[in-house]
Amino acid sequence: MLFLLMLSFYNSEFEWYQLEGTGARGISEEVMESPMVKKYGKDRVANKFIYLDSGIFGGGCKVLFSKGTEIRGLPEGLRLMKRAIKMKKHDRYSALYKEGKLKETWKELEKESARKLGIFSLTLEEMRKIFPEEDFKNEEGEFEPGLMLEKIGRLKCPSRTYYSFIEIEEDRTVKLMPVVLKLCPIKEKIEKYINSLRGG
Repeated sequence: MLFLLMLSFYNSEFEWYQLEGTGARGISEEVMESPMVKKYGKDRVANKFIYLDSGIFGGGCKVLFSKGTEIRGLPEGLRLMKRAIKMKKHDRYSALYKEGKLKETWKELEKESARKLGIFSLTLEEMRKIFPEEDFKNEEGEFEPGLMLEKIGRLKCPSRTYYSFIEIEEDRTVKLMPVVLKLCPIKEKIEKYINSLRGG
């Protein structure tokens, strides 16, 4: 077993808020103007953001904290599993989200994405119907991901971005660490499809 269970309960659970902007600058500005940041003070917000993706619903997303960091609060529904991987300066965790409103949002986005593409679901079999492998081969018959990505780039992909916070105690100082989660089922499924065409 690579996982060591961490504490299941923390002092606080913080709400997830939907972000309007998607660019790095817009996200940063919106997070820094949030009620939580105003409550704690901008000087107590960690200078790095944690970015998560849909991996939190499955195997987990990697999160690193400096050694000696105490975790005092987490976003609602998110749990951290400490991994038995030794690192000199950091402790490594996997962030997991088993059930809750974000999982339901992901399912809704999957259905919406499939409807927009005119297919029943986002399975590899269905993806092959709208993105046949032959359309993305060069004159030598070799698969070129760039041709697929160019076509896919024109798609309007249903997505939502959320933010929340992890409360930590580091060097006897309590800080807020912003957490950003982007949900985009089409992007993830396309990446898996491309990998399958590469044979990976």
